[in-house]
Amino acid sequence: MPPSAASDRFASLRLRTIVLCRCPRRGIGCSELNGLNRVVGGWSGFGNSQARDNGHELGGKQTFCCYAAVMEQALGAWRQNGCLSLWQYRRAPRMYAGWHFSADKVGCASLVELLGIMSQLKSPAHRTLTVTDPRNVRAGRIFGDHDLKLDVPAKLRLGNAIGQSAGIRFSSDVFSMMLGKADIASLSGAVIDVSLNRADFGLSFGEDATIINFWWWPEQRRA
Repeated sequence: MPPSAASDRFASLRLRTIVLCRCPRRGIGCSELNGLNRVVGGWSGFGNSQARDNGHELGGKQTFCCYAAVMEQALGAWRQNGCLSLWQYRRAPRMYAGWHFSADKVGCASLVELLGIMSQLKSPAHRTLTVTDPRNVRAGRIFGDHDLKLDVPAKLRLGNAIGQSAGIRFSSDVFSMMLGKADIASLSGAVIDVSLNRADFGLSFGEDATIINFWWWPEQRRA
């Protein structure tokens, strides 16, 4: 996804996918769904009349038999792009406390896309993302030069907290974020702000006391 996709609020992204599934009402394979329009914070619906024809009236409300399959297909098709960094400072003074996040524009767009998919899933799911070492891109020195040691996970495990406890955990080389729907939306908004250089703020998620500080990508800030 090109950097231009990270426009103001990522107003509209387009995902083209083909979904083949069995329709429980008709007992037939549904038509391919092409041109599904996705907007930040949710899915706007099917993008062509052929797909809309597969909806059924149940209890006075139109439902799409393929909706869950579309979400699962989108999650399976999603691939990480760009760079994101996550780190904490060991024995850090108060101003450096907590965890720190930064990502380039492509990485932000990719992560927002994933969060949009996860916010619509009805069953537990997670994806594991690769973390770029902040020392390699000078993200760990946003405040200037210092001699602090860093803890840097190799992976970010991001999931929806459906049927399990929400929370943030760091063990070994994996930073795990299991988030409820409201927290997924909050994280998505924070990542969008990072892509637009609106950074230097901290958030906690749910009842977890862990603070994550959001920072601009170093090269982006200098541009």
